[in-house]
Amino acid sequence: MTSTNPVAIVTGASKGIGKAACINLAKLGYNVVGFARSEPELISVGKDCEAANPNTQYAYFSGDVSNNGDCDSIVELAIKKFGRIDALVNNAAILDPIGDLSRISKADFARHFDINLFSILYLTQITLPELIKSKGKVINISSGSATSFLKSWGTYCCSKAALNMMTTGFAAEVPEVTFLALRPGVVDTNMQTQVRSAGHVMKPEDHQKFVSFKENGVLLDPNTPGSIIANMYNETDFEPLSDETLFKMVVMLPTVFTSIMIPARIPEIYHKMKNKLYPDYLYYSLLALGNSAIKGIRTVEEKDRDLLYIQKSISLLKLKTDINTPYYLWACVIILNYFSTVVNSSLNESALILARLSVRISKIYQIDLSKIAKVKYSEEELEFRRRLFWTFYAFDRGNNLFSGSLPTIQDQDIVVNLPINDFWWRYGGECKVEHPEIIFWNHIANSENNEQYSKGDTKNYVKMRTLSGKISDFSKRRWLKKVYNPDDDNCLLVKLIDKLDKFEETIVKTPPIDFDLIKEACSKYKDTIRFTMDIEHLLYKYTFTQFHLYMKSTLYQTEMVRVEGVHMHPGRIVSAKNILIDTAKKQIDLIYELSNVLSPEYWKTKTITTGLISAITCFNYTSTSPKDNLDITKILENFKEVYHKLSNYSEIPVIFLMYLDRLSKFINEIHKENEKCKPLFENMKKYSINESDVNPWLVPKYGALFFLTCCFEGSFSVMKITDYLYIKDTLSAFVNEYRKSKSSSNPNVEQIKPSNTFGRKSGALPGESSSLRNNNSESSYKSNYDQYIKYSKLLEESSPNSTQNYYYQYMVDVLSDAIVQDIISNPVNNQSNFEPQFIFPTVNLDSSHSRADGKKNENTSQYDWEEFDKLFWS
Repeated sequence: MTSTNPVAIVTGASKGIGKAACINLAKLGYNVVGFARSEPELISVGKDCEAANPNTQYAYFSGDVSNNGDCDSIVELAIKKFGRIDALVNNAAILDPIGDLSRISKADFARHFDINLFSILYLTQITLPELIKSKGKVINISSGSATSFLKSWGTYCCSKAALNMMTTGFAAEVPEVTFLALRPGVVDTNMQTQVRSAGHVMKPEDHQKFVSFKENGVLLDPNTPGSIIANMYNETDFEPLSDETLFKMVVMLPTVFTSIMIPARIPEIYHKMKNKLYPDYLYYSLLALGNSAIKGIRTVEEKDRDLLYIQKSISLLKLKTDINTPYYLWACVIILNYFSTVVNSSLNESALILARLSVRISKIYQIDLSKIAKVKYSEEELEFRRRLFWTFYAFDRGNNLFSGSLPTIQDQDIVVNLPINDFWWRYGGECKVEHPEIIFWNHIANSENNEQYSKGDTKNYVKMRTLSGKISDFSKRRWLKKVYNPDDDNCLLVKLIDKLDKFEETIVKTPPIDFDLIKEACSKYKDTIRFTMDIEHLLYKYTFTQFHLYMKSTLYQTEMVRVEGVHMHPGRIVSAKNILIDTAKKQIDLIYELSNVLSPEYWKTKTITTGLISAITCFNYTSTSPKDNLDITKILENFKEVYHKLSNYSEIPVIFLMYLDRLSKFINEIHKENEKCKPLFENMKKYSINESDVNPWLVPKYGALFFLTCCFEGSFSVMKITDYLYIKDTLSAFVNEYRKSKSSSNPNVEQIKPSNTFGRKSGALPGESSSLRNNNSESSYKSNYDQYIKYSKLLEESSPNSTQNYYYQYMVDVLSDAIVQDIISNPVNNQSNFEPQFIFPTVNLDSSHSRADGKKNENTSQYDWEEFDKLFWS
């Protein structure tokens, strides 16, 4: 009799990862067939599976995976008892023999491969007929040793490397079955115990590393990869989305993730998502992005679930051999956009590599150069590919402007027509759905009476990205040239300024953004397609305005970079400072005004990067203008308030606030250093906008704020007065000593005081309500302590100047504070009257100005992140 539950065979099922996989599969409704040598342990696993889910069944076979007869028996048992096989987990493996490859016998090597490779080959082959019927999955447990050789474990490294390639081969040959190789991370199993006991044959540093993993509590619990394995087999997420949830997705996606939806057509995406007609890798990526869009503030569990979808999508993309299909590229860019709100550098990097490879191999960037393409594809298919390329282009140029990375494709190599007729593309064309609102707008889009609706936003968006790319390239290269030609430099600068002015006149101001229209759309049309149409267009206008100010700031900051041997007229520097101040005020006011009329969930990806440069400008200005200090401080408080709001919807604002905090400390340190050179303040007056402006301003040396060179300080223009004025340290000391008696006559400039402007907010942890935290102090303490250890380790391992480093530092700070609060709130500790105080390194623009912490968000949940970012799929 065929089981109604799916059926999984798990090898190495008696302990460790295999045991955890069995239990987690049972929880998800699988009937499990365990395969291992120890019968007593297999019986124990069966009891655990039954306890996890009494509605499932368990069977086992005690045998040797390297014995073909035993493999035949386990497959026969599964079919006889349950009538089907849906999943195979090849987990059984050994480490022996230990020693150098040059000394291992052929017999020992063959025995190792019998267990670690040949048994997997045979067991997979004999289960394939059943797996093809069920369109099942095979997960082969690999290892980091497949790609990183360890002395004395050479045999194990070889077998796991071979397993990875065999997995790829099966995937190419049998497309009906999904094959995955999983690197589970460093897991607390018997194998790790064996590694730690073999120090006499390992490199000392390698052995110490594995010992420290155990001592520092870094080893993963087997349940972590076990649950990942089970969730990779979980078919419940294949169930069709409810009509209500799907409609919310198609309404929210164009407003929240505007650029990634440039190729999307509402009737088509609704129809194909509802009926699962997209390839799985695209379906999963859209599902994760859609969940991120419709869930304003996601719980930890919801983020973990969506991260699983992303991992599945990337795993499937890696197995694809045809990367020319446009859906492949779209899925990659969707994943990249997903990580505009979530920190996971390894998965983001994987998607970026795949996307760039797809663009280069498919040559989609020259789609309108090929006459064959015009014959091969219909006009609508060509338009989809054009829009898809411009979606990738927007991300690529955004990355270029943000981090200074090189563009994937140079502008001169691109032969792709600009998008046309946005309204018809988004809502018109063929409609196979029965949703009344979609049908209504499809009819209007296909009619001739659609002139009143926006048609050129995406074309203007591409123009904006193209201009931003040119400004980014100019800013990065301006002061990297070996030979500086002032005439060429000034000519290019003037051209870019002229293009910026034209962009402002033709796109930004025609017409300017109207916040009253946003209020009207929210009050009248929220959660409808009409709302999406209006808000998408208005947010495009907002983006154009924001980026105009951002590009202007980026361009004029280059005027203030100090390069020895290049003379910049002081008047140009003063002019640039005034332009930057005006631009910064406008930009932050614009951000704050939008936050007052529209919930951040609709624009959580549209302001985070652009506002950062203006905050730094305001930060520079605060130390120069005491009379305007309160005004600028208020602007910065507004900025901080908005970014703290956004941090409820995205993890990225936290990184930027930590980054600003670091910059503020850097500025304070330099200003204190410059105090030693007060006699030179007079020489700075020609570069000043007022009497107090005597310190060089902090500006990125190469345009992009996150284009970091060998050291943090080297990424910015010189800040020391002696360097700015090209005075050597010895001469500076001499001048300082010589004019010591006269220094009192110089203006006593008030420096930035210690402050709290960009400090983190106090209160509950992200995703944790105070009520939850107080209900169970013991479990809260353990959870917070475990997370503190985790993020402390990640902080230690991350690069000091990487973006994720700021996020990990933030989490360490927050969790350490939470641990202290857990201890204080414990009734045992309430008997003593002590109040520990912690002073976190922060910055103040005005000591008399109190910090605005904003309102607490009550829509939170228990904070308990899994170790997903330490796993990757190959």
